[in-house]
Amino acid sequence: MIQKGDIVGSTRFDQRALVLAVTKDGLRAKLHVFGYDREVWRDIAVCSVETTGEEECWQCGGHGLYFFGGAVVNGVYQGSTGPCYGCGGTGMQTNADRLRCYYYWHRGGAREAMPTA
Repeated sequence: MIQKGDIVGSTRFDQRALVLAVTKDGLRAKLHVFGYDREVWRDIAVCSVETTGEEECWQCGGHGLYFFGGAVVNGVYQGSTGPCYGCGGTGMQTNADRLRCYYYWHRGGAREAMPTA
């Protein structure tokens, strides 16, 4: 069963996508196709689930910290750290985390580009 936040692969094309929504009847899904930066509706019959539920975060490598602005000197990191946004600092990325990151990266920029009154 395909759920929001799953990463699916196409059985017809060599594409991967993030599931953004599923219709009530469960026959079609709104997908964000990776590499093309667009949203499309597809039949779920042509999709196979590749990633669902919890998975090690690809941004932090599973440790929950984001490292920025520094170098390693004598084995000690000299920069700053903070919680990883991709997983919320847990090290494991869920479907909800994948959707939150999608809306942050793809919808936030659209809001910033809109003129304000």
